[in-house]
Amino acid sequence: MKIVLVNVWLDAERGGGTAERTRWLALHLARLGCKCNIVTMGPTPWLDDFTAAGIDVMQLRFVGQRFPIPLPPPLKILRLFRAADIIQVMGFWFLLGALCSGLARVVGKPLVLCPAGSLTKYGRSARLKRIYFQIAGRWMIRASDTVIATTEQERRLLISDFDVEPEKIFVSPNGIEAGEAGTRVAPVIPKARSILFVGRLTAIKAPDLLLEAFAAAAAAMPDVTLVIAGPDLGLRPQLELRTAELGLQSRVAFAGFVDEEKRSFLLGQTSLLVVPSHSEVMSMVALEAGAMGVPVLLTDQCGFDEVAKIGGGRVVPVDITALSNAMQQMISDDDALTASGQRLRAFVLEHYAWPNVAGHLLAHFRNLRPAS
Repeated sequence: MKIVLVNVWLDAERGGGTAERTRWLALHLARLGCKCNIVTMGPTPWLDDFTAAGIDVMQLRFVGQRFPIPLPPPLKILRLFRAADIIQVMGFWFLLGALCSGLARVVGKPLVLCPAGSLTKYGRSARLKRIYFQIAGRWMIRASDTVIATTEQERRLLISDFDVEPEKIFVSPNGIEAGEAGTRVAPVIPKARSILFVGRLTAIKAPDLLLEAFAAAAAAMPDVTLVIAGPDLGLRPQLELRTAELGLQSRVAFAGFVDEEKRSFLLGQTSLLVVPSHSEVMSMVALEAGAMGVPVLLTDQCGFDEVAKIGGGRVVPVDITALSNAMQQMISDDDALTASGQRLRAFVLEHYAWPNVAGHLLAHFRNLRPAS
């Protein structure tokens, strides 16, 4: 089967979870015998891996950063799309996705849309997003043959807020690569304990709430450090200023963007991962943490309530007090933390291994393929 995957960025710093999902999905579909092509903008650090797997990457030129405008070779993309059996567009709020959705309809090939949690009323540039939705987004949803939801929570949101027909939605979670499920590395400071945040420093990810929650509990856990890792999307100066106001400069560390190796290292030495987001779908870093036996505290807006159901961590409202209380309770019991981490590890490896996720999605793709 010939599959084209479209994603605006194909590096973890700019593309985040959608880039990671595209990366691993392409690699595992290739291992299942598919011929995969990726259309993206700009460079990718994973090009050697893609080349080794027989995956071709079309890297388009573009102008602009916040709202990049692609400069594609239309005829080249049309030839690629005509030869494909399935075209999947990852993400939503980018012109590349709208362009490729239109070209998929021109050549009459099945179009799969995977918003990957981006269809939410919470976030930046609300006015521009409303305009984009009216001009292109609504049509993209209607034109697609299927819409991928990564969680049941996202499925309900697509139905209630965006009028997607229930029968059009296919739930396919994020996955975890088996190689990421290694044992923990030794802590840098064995006697120290830390709480970790990994994500973009932007309002929707709520590192500001986590900082306030940590401050509220700091006196009760004097040996615990908060590590905030992730690329800055404008919030870091505010966070650093607030850290100083709280007098927590010695207790809060800002690590900046961390690549896969550094992220695994930080997970290996942390006591607890916290995902305080206002809106999230199947956090990739929560899966990575689980695969390494790290317990997770996350909000009830993350679509991963199974964490609490299987005893792999806690799920709380998006609230400073709730986060602070849960953080303090969890970090105070090392034995319980270890047990939670092991339960989460077993659950993640059983249900979210990429070979299984990719296999189920491929079966769905085959049902969409036009009869020859």
